[in-house]
Amino acid sequence: VRLLAALNKPDLGMQQLESLVKQDVSLSVRVLRFVNSAAIPIRTEVGTIGQALVLIGMEPIRKWASVWCLAGLNAGAPELATLALVRARSCELIGERTKGLEAPELFLVGLFSLLDVMLSRSMGDVLDNLPLSPSTADALLGRDNRERATLDAVIAYESGEWDHVSDVARLAGVDTTALPAAYTAALRWAQEVARGGIISPPSP
Repeated sequence: VRLLAALNKPDLGMQQLESLVKQDVSLSVRVLRFVNSAAIPIRTEVGTIGQALVLIGMEPIRKWASVWCLAGLNAGAPELATLALVRARSCELIGERTKGLEAPELFLVGLFSLLDVMLSRSMGDVLDNLPLSPSTADALLGRDNRERATLDAVIAYESGEWDHVSDVARLAGVDTTALPAAYTAALRWAQEVARGGIISPPSP
């Protein structure tokens, strides 16, 4: 959780990010494995954390490092991490297609939506340690805003609550017809990520 908090500080610089990654062996291995995978189209193998971070970029590595931290929190129950990934990607895709919503912020809303379950703590306690934007924190705490309505629409869709999907999608200003495509694409993406070993624990 401390690492998640540090990664999500708005003023985090590249040198600070490199220092954070280097302090965590598992995270360092994941970064190098990711940058040398098919996900990053480069021709030469990368051997240092600094090179990897420059190639991936600040925002993508913050996003992926948050994913890896979450997977590490719940290594004993990977299905929860996978569900959080599906929610994150669904929310992100909807955000990309909906005026007035921020896709990166919605990715975090979906990704962190199960943190309370993973840590067996209240969401309020968890968020006390995370420097999230007010709108993201409010959404995760269940307060009414467009980000929360978007997450609720995704959760309703995954639960098959079709009538509720329409109601909360309207509150978010989201086109209900976009949900099936977004959720299907998110499922496919999460499966590809898992199959590629990008979120699985590094081998000893």
